[in-house]
Amino acid sequence: MPIRKLPPLVVNQIAAGEVIERPASVVKELVENSLDAGATRVEVQLEEGGCQLIRVSDDGRGIPAQELTLAVAPHATSKLSSAEELSAVATLGFRGEALASIASVSRLRLTSRAVVEGRIAEAAALLEASGEEVSPATPAATAPGTVVEVRDLFFNTPARRKFLRTGPTEFSYVADTLNRIALVHPQVAFTLIHNGRKNLDLPGPQAPGERCLEIIGRDLREGLLEFELVDDHPPGLPGSAAGNQGGLLPEDEREVPALPEKPVRIWGLAGQPSLARSSAKYQYVYVNGRPIRDRNLAHAVKEAYRGLTPPDRQPVVILMIDMDPHQVDVNVHPTKAEVRFREPSRMHGLVLTAIRRKLLASDLTPTAAVFGGGATGAFGGTGGLPTSGAAGGSADLGFERAPAPEPVAPQMNHFVEYFRRMDPIQRGLTFDQLRQEVGVAAGTQTPGPALPAKEAGAETAQGLAAEGAAHSTLRDAVWHPGQTMYPPAEPGAEAAGAIPGGAILQVHDSYLVTQDEQGIVIIDQHALHERVMFEELMHRVLGRNLESQRLLVPEVLPAAPRDLAALEEFKVLLTRVGIEAEPIGPRQIAIHAFPTFLFDRKVAPAEFLRDLLDKADDGQISLAGPQAEESALHQVLDMMACKAAVKAGDHLSNQELAALLQRRGEIERASNCPHGRPTTIRLTLRDLEKHFKRT
Repeated sequence: MPIRKLPPLVVNQIAAGEVIERPASVVKELVENSLDAGATRVEVQLEEGGCQLIRVSDDGRGIPAQELTLAVAPHATSKLSSAEELSAVATLGFRGEALASIASVSRLRLTSRAVVEGRIAEAAALLEASGEEVSPATPAATAPGTVVEVRDLFFNTPARRKFLRTGPTEFSYVADTLNRIALVHPQVAFTLIHNGRKNLDLPGPQAPGERCLEIIGRDLREGLLEFELVDDHPPGLPGSAAGNQGGLLPEDEREVPALPEKPVRIWGLAGQPSLARSSAKYQYVYVNGRPIRDRNLAHAVKEAYRGLTPPDRQPVVILMIDMDPHQVDVNVHPTKAEVRFREPSRMHGLVLTAIRRKLLASDLTPTAAVFGGGATGAFGGTGGLPTSGAAGGSADLGFERAPAPEPVAPQMNHFVEYFRRMDPIQRGLTFDQLRQEVGVAAGTQTPGPALPAKEAGAETAQGLAAEGAAHSTLRDAVWHPGQTMYPPAEPGAEAAGAIPGGAILQVHDSYLVTQDEQGIVIIDQHALHERVMFEELMHRVLGRNLESQRLLVPEVLPAAPRDLAALEEFKVLLTRVGIEAEPIGPRQIAIHAFPTFLFDRKVAPAEFLRDLLDKADDGQISLAGPQAEESALHQVLDMMACKAAVKAGDHLSNQELAALLQRRGEIERASNCPHGRPTTIRLTLRDLEKHFKRT
């Protein structure tokens, strides 16, 4: 077959194959055109999911009558005039192929009344196009703006039409597409009508936080954390992400040079780990108002939640990035769904810093609600992408914080102490005795009895110090029953998070019960100790290799060829964590040294290394990919912490209980174990009052 130039219709249909996949694709292109035209109101009407009719109307600037024919021509646009402008695209659309592609596979009706320099055209103009046929523009009547009707999508390409799903399914795609666009444009009102029924009605303008809740659901309000970051330093300068190894100096420590580049502004909402979902459906990422997919930013989000959510769960995150258009290339994907950053590592560091900083500064303890209740409160603001606040502070975006909790009643402390002192052999509960013990009689409060000295911790400071001196190695930092985890707490020191005089109750040698200002706190002793040990190990391994103990006789485990390859690949990492192992034949590995603290917890070297190599074989631990070495180190230390942590059923002394809770307030991410499981849940006083019908 000889080479020949394709007819314009075929060219447009090929372009439509790349851009127009289903009705949702048509809606996306038309709504983006409306937003580029400065619309403040966009209405989308559908019939049968958009397969029969899509009508998008707006109140934007419109199209002059003399330009309507040109508007449906391929590669005709008002948004670009030179190749240089492609390096800094500031509009959602720019290729000029959407209307031409849509017209080539549907029956298009375009009505527009232009507004030029504030003057409204006397009349609107109407144009119809279908396939190769384009009618001349004729006068029409409509309000200022544009109305685009698309009927019988893919009527002339049966092969494409048969791949469309049912009307309800196609509608769900359209609704998701419109939601994602509406979320980042709170200054615009959006309406979605399907088969005559209004399914979405978003007023405008709205505050960014308010619009986010309208889209993702108000039931998530109390679990969302607002974060913001402004970086006005190019990479390499002090204070920039690249110049500070992926982090930012505090805002008051940065010198802001006069630079022509637009600063990078990041704003968003991060869901608490307890809101994590099974898919990334609730992750919304935007760059300059454009919804995108980006593996680099997705990895940054996942890294920010590392150790807070299980590996198979995805955090709820809304991420909006406003940056210089010169620093991002949007012309890399047919549907503009992906972008390419000129400095991807910088953007990774900024996003990671913004979210992680907020998570570390927040109380992530989930609440064990006895009764479900609707969220109260509202968002304020003026709409649009949030703007910076005063120097050294965050912008006031109208995201109303929950009121501070009321202080816990002193009776609660005595109540816990009473049950703590009860004989394990239950003899029944006498209310008069209980009332006397907790100091509440006839509506008056009396001081609760002091704990016996034995209960307050009979171990002497000298004995603990002597025991601690016997463990001058890493064992001082990674504690287990029978050893000191840290130097004993100062006399009178309180466990972090507990109010003065708070008691600690160990239930079934598995859970710890105490109190804080908001209510009762229940702690999984294994999960919390695992987090404590993980943070201690991370602190140690960053300075030097973990201390190891050589075996008198090497321990041998059988190995497959892939295990030997993995051993060689992870050799440097294993040395850092105190494991010395090498092949001693084609199918055996000898372990010559093992971390000292794991020996103390009676962890079998062969079993541990076997588990580690199995994880490497399954791809759970890998040295391939961005920041893979750090990720692999975290995985190995996580395994160590899990193996060595106290288990359910381990009885802890009073001193050990106090030390563990004291460390809870001193380490990062104490709300979750390294696997992402919660270490703590809270039963609020308000929930208790509801449960006991006191409200």
